[in-house]
Amino acid sequence: MGLKKAELARIEKFVKPWRVTRGKGFRLKDFDPADTGGLKSADKGEAKEILARGVDWLAEQQDMLYAQDHWAVLLVFQAMDAAGKDGTIKHVTSGINPQGCTVTSFKQPSAEELDHDYLWRYMRNVPARGQIGIFNRSYYEEVLVVRVHQELLARQKLHPSLVTKDIWEERYDDITSYERYLDRNGVKVLKFFLHVSKAEQKRRFMERLDRPEKNWKFSAADVAERQHWDEYQSAYEDAIRATASKHAPWHVVPADNKWFTRLVVAAAGAGPTARSAGSARTASAAGTGWRMGVSGLGWRDYRRRRPCGPAPPDAAAGPPAGPAVSCGCARGHPARTRPRRVEARLPLPCRPGLAAVTAALVLAACGGGAGPPAPPVPKVPVITVAASDVPIFNEWVGQTRGAADIDVRARVGGFIQAVRFEDGGRVREGEVLYEIDPSELEQKLAGASAELASAQTLYADAASNLARYRPLAAMNAVSRRDLDEAVAREGAARNQVKAAEAQVAVARINLGYATVRAPISGQIGISRVKVGDLVGPMGNSLLNTISAIEDVRVRFAISEREYLEYTARFGTQPRPEGDPKSVPLQLVLADGSEYPLPGQVVSMDSSVDPTTGTMTIEAAFPNPDGRLRAGLFARVRAATEQRRGVVLVPQRAVRELQGRYQVFALAPDDTVEVRAVQMGPRIGGDWIVEQGVKPGDRLVLAGIQRLRAGRKVEPEPFTGPPPAAGTAQP
Repeated sequence: MGLKKAELARIEKFVKPWRVTRGKGFRLKDFDPADTGGLKSADKGEAKEILARGVDWLAEQQDMLYAQDHWAVLLVFQAMDAAGKDGTIKHVTSGINPQGCTVTSFKQPSAEELDHDYLWRYMRNVPARGQIGIFNRSYYEEVLVVRVHQELLARQKLHPSLVTKDIWEERYDDITSYERYLDRNGVKVLKFFLHVSKAEQKRRFMERLDRPEKNWKFSAADVAERQHWDEYQSAYEDAIRATASKHAPWHVVPADNKWFTRLVVAAAGAGPTARSAGSARTASAAGTGWRMGVSGLGWRDYRRRRPCGPAPPDAAAGPPAGPAVSCGCARGHPARTRPRRVEARLPLPCRPGLAAVTAALVLAACGGGAGPPAPPVPKVPVITVAASDVPIFNEWVGQTRGAADIDVRARVGGFIQAVRFEDGGRVREGEVLYEIDPSELEQKLAGASAELASAQTLYADAASNLARYRPLAAMNAVSRRDLDEAVAREGAARNQVKAAEAQVAVARINLGYATVRAPISGQIGISRVKVGDLVGPMGNSLLNTISAIEDVRVRFAISEREYLEYTARFGTQPRPEGDPKSVPLQLVLADGSEYPLPGQVVSMDSSVDPTTGTMTIEAAFPNPDGRLRAGLFARVRAATEQRRGVVLVPQRAVRELQGRYQVFALAPDDTVEVRAVQMGPRIGGDWIVEQGVKPGDRLVLAGIQRLRAGRKVEPEPFTGPPPAAGTAQP
C-alpha cells in the first residue's frame, strides 16, 4: 500500500538536513554525529514506526522496480570502523526480497583486480535493471584508504607518469563522471556516510572487548587505523565536497545513535527524498506507457499511480478525458475516466505492483472491464537430492622454482666480448656462456710470471751461496754468523718463489674466469648484459640465472590451523601412513589447466612464521618435457578429507543474503517451501548442505526470484550434469 502525502512529508523531514547535493562549502564539522533530529529517547516509538513504514515501502517499491525493468538502484555505504554499516544494512533491507537485492562487500583487491583499472571490480557488481544493489564500502575507498595509505598506489601498477600531485582531484572527476554515467543509464545512486564520533567509536571498540559475544568483531587492524582518524576525516570531507551532486547525493547520517541512523537511511529511500535528489525522467513502465519519473526508490509522479477510486482534486488538471472504463478490481469501485492517450494515465488496481501492470495491459488491449486472468502455473527445473561420498580438496597459492636456481656472475672485471648461448634455451654444465675481454688479465698473468722468474733467480743465487758456505763453515774458514745469514737468505728466496708461484696461479685462475661457464645443466634465462657492457665483481656482476627444472619445486604456505588439523588426523608417524610427504598433490596452472603429473611434499619449514601464522611447504613435481618454468604462479591442490553420505546441491539453488542461506523445496503437492539451511564447503560449482535438506528432497534450481512460499509450480526434472567433486572453499 502506498504512502500518503502526509506520511511522505513526515519522512522527508528526517532526511533533508542530512542530504548533500552541492559540495561547495561542505564541512564535516557542521554535522553532529550525536544529532537525533530533535527526537528524544521518548520518541523512539515514533522513530520505530517511521522505520517500519519506510521498510515496508521499500519492499513495495522493489516490486514496482522489478516489474518495470527499466531502472536500478545502487546504495553506497561508507563509514569509519564500528560505525554500524552492517547493522544498518540488515535492518533497513529486512523487508526486501533477497532475490532482487545484492549486497557486495569490497575487501582488499585481488591480484586479478589489481591488473585492471581501479573502477573495474565495482563496475562488475553494479545492479541489473529491476534490481537493488548495496555496496558495503565502494569505489570511494580509492580516494579514502588509498589516500591515507599512499603506499597502496604502488600495488595498483600505475606508470609513474600517471601518479601526479593532482591524482586525487582526477579520481574525484572520474567518480563524478562515472556516477553521472550510471544515472544517465537508469542506475540511481544514493550514498550514505555514517558519521560516528571518535569517542563513540572507542566505546564500541571497548564493548567488543568486554562482551564475549562481540569478541569476534574486534580487530587489531581497526585500532591501528584509528591512529589515522584526522587523515580519514579530511579525506571524507574532500571526497564528499568533490562528488556530491543532485544525481548522486550524499547523506551524512549521524551514527552515534544506531536507532536514528537506521531511521534516516530508511527514510532516504522513500519517494519524495529520492525524487528531489534526482533529475526528472519519464519512461514507459512495463510496456504500458504510463508517464513516470523514477529517482531512487519511488515514482516521480506519485499521484498518478495512486490506487483506484475517485481521483483527488489535484488530478483535475490531468490530460483531456476520453471514454470511461472500469477499474477492473474486485472492490466494485466506480469507473474512472480514461485519458485520450493511453500513455498519459491508466487506471490501476488497488494494490500497485506487478498485478497492476498485468491489469493495465489487459485493459489497454481489450478495453474491457473484466479483471486479469489468473497467472499460469510456472514451470521450474527441479533436482532430486541424493547422498554421495565427496572428497574435500584444499588449495594453496604457490610459486614454482627450479630444483636449483643458480646465479651466473662475473668474478672478474672487463668488457663482454661474446655471448655464446641462446636466451631461454637449455645449457649443459661447463658450456661457455660469456667471454670477457682477457687483455688486462693476460697482462697481469705475464707480470706475475716475470715476478716468479725474478724470484727463482734470486733463489738460485741464495742456494748457491749457501752451498759454498757449508763446507767452509765446517773448516772454520767462515764464521758461524756468515753461515746463518746464508741460510736465512736462501729460505727467504725460496719463500719468495712460492709467493710468486701463487700470484701466477691466481692470475691464471682470473684469466680462466674471463670465460664464464655454466655451473649446472638446466634452463637459462634472458641475458642481463650484452656485448660491450662493462661487468665486474664490485658492480654489475649478475649475468644470468640457470634453473634446474627436471624436477620443479613449488613453495606455498599453509595456515597453522591447517597444519594442526592434518597432524591431528594423520599424526606424525613415518612415511607413508602419517607423513605429509605421502599426500599426492595436484598442480593447477594460471590458465586453469591441471598439470598431469602428481607431486609430493619434499620439505617443510622447521617452524611457523609468527608474523603470518603460516608454515612454508616445498613440493616437487616432475617436469620431463620442460613445460614448467621457474616463477610461475600456480595453485597446489590436495584431498584432505573424504566425506561420506553428504548432500550436494548446485550453488544456484541456494539463496544467500548477508550470511543467511535458503533453498526453495517442493512439498508433495508441488507447492513451494522456503527452508533455511546451513551450508558447508563449496565443491566446484556445488555446495555441501550441512542441515536443512535431506536425500530425496526436491529443490528448485532456477527462477527462484519469482517464487514465494506456498505458490504452486509445475516441476520439470533437470537434465544437466550431476554435481561433481571439486575444490573446497569455506
